[in-house]
Amino acid sequence: MENKRLKSLIIYLIIFVSIIFIRVFYISIISHSKYKSDLNRVVYGIIYGESAPRGRIYDINHKLLVDNVGVKSVYYKGNNSVDAAIKLSNILDLDYSLVNDEMLKTFWLKLNDGNKKIKSSEWENLKLRKINSRDIEVLKRERITSDELEKIDKKAAYIYHLMNNGYSYEEKLIKKNVTDEEYAILKESNIEGI
Repeated sequence: MENKRLKSLIIYLIIFVSIIFIRVFYISIISHSKYKSDLNRVVYGIIYGESAPRGRIYDINHKLLVDNVGVKSVYYKGNNSVDAAIKLSNILDLDYSLVNDEMLKTFWLKLNDGNKKIKSSEWENLKLRKINSRDIEVLKRERITSDELEKIDKKAAYIYHLMNNGYSYEEKLIKKNVTDEEYAILKESNIEGI
């Protein structure tokens, strides 16, 4: 009797271990690509949508202590695209009174080939290391005429300045309190980095 029980226990144990082995083999070898794609979809999937507004805080007597109001704002995080600045200037109503000549010159150099402002003798001096690349940049900026600056879209130049202000990995605030109309147009235009 004892021997028969031991044999049946061993048989059940072998069957149980075999079932576990077959299941592990099926999951790790046969279904490997399916589970890997599921993992990638969950871990690296992009979730689109608006951030939820924060809640309200009440005291014990149900008196409102803290309330939040959502503020629609435009932020930019990207590669400082001139095209994005131009598109935003056509959409946003923005006060650009703080724009200065340096902002306009930076934007002009992004739009135009500033190398044409440099003489061949100055390029030779750069090769001979009599001047450095910083000197070349200064010469480009000095030789931009006021007529050329007048043709620049000041609002786009200001937006481009805001897009370049700060570190490249940060989100830069372009405008706070965006109107519903501006917000709708921005959502439809799908500007990269906005």
